[in-house]
Amino acid sequence: MPMYKTTLFAILLLLLPGITIAQDANDAFLHGYEHTNVVYFNSKTRQLRSFHTYTLQKENDPGRQRYRLTTFGTGDFDTFSYIDLATSATLEVRNGIVHTLYTEYIAKRKNGKLLQTHTKKFDYDKKTITWEAYNSKGKLLKSIIFPLKGITTDDISLVHFLKSFITEQKKQKTENFYFITDEPRLYKLRIKVLPRETLRTPLGKKEALHLRLTIDAGFLDNLLGSLAPHIDVWFETKPPYDWLQYKGQETGMCSTPVIVYITRRLFQIE
Repeated sequence: MPMYKTTLFAILLLLLPGITIAQDANDAFLHGYEHTNVVYFNSKTRQLRSFHTYTLQKENDPGRQRYRLTTFGTGDFDTFSYIDLATSATLEVRNGIVHTLYTEYIAKRKNGKLLQTHTKKFDYDKKTITWEAYNSKGKLLKSIIFPLKGITTDDISLVHFLKSFITEQKKQKTENFYFITDEPRLYKLRIKVLPRETLRTPLGKKEALHLRLTIDAGFLDNLLGSLAPHIDVWFETKPPYDWLQYKGQETGMCSTPVIVYITRRLFQIE
């Protein structure tokens, strides 16, 4: 986008304090295309686990704000060592918040042999989430239907959901949503907005928004608060709130604890 258009867009945002939720969603998705390189480390041992690339592309779907997210990784993942991993997700912005429609992850050995495939289908009409696991021959091993109790995301789409949360609820201190893992289990999580901080990242020193995700256990919160794992995610402080760093579990709540750094980002503004 030419510089004068970018400047004009910024001025319009300042002059329109009553901007609608749908317009706010665009703050988090100014990039019509984004390509990001990340690296995963075991957060306890500091050992390198894997390298990944993330590509977010806006779909040409008039009347809908849909995005296709694809990733490719190589290294250690979950219980596997030295594999290739491909994931994909279809996302749609509805009323300012990212809704996950479908996600998939495929694990393969380095020789191309399929190890396993997991899929999640989110049906907002029937209010169900269908989790399915397939073996190396593509045979369905297990299918579980979870209730879709509210806004729900997973590990593949989490960061982009949180970007939309920042634009939609950035003035609130806490918020709740549901998180489905590949264990598979469905958790209710609470988002807490922590004070801004300065991060030292591979991209340089950055002022960052800090979100912490904890399990919402209701009356057991005080008991589980110090025992249950939590997730920390850091974002840029200005639109489109690009994510900077992740620290938490790799997949499910009992999986390897990891810290994820952004090493390179390329993008095109809509």
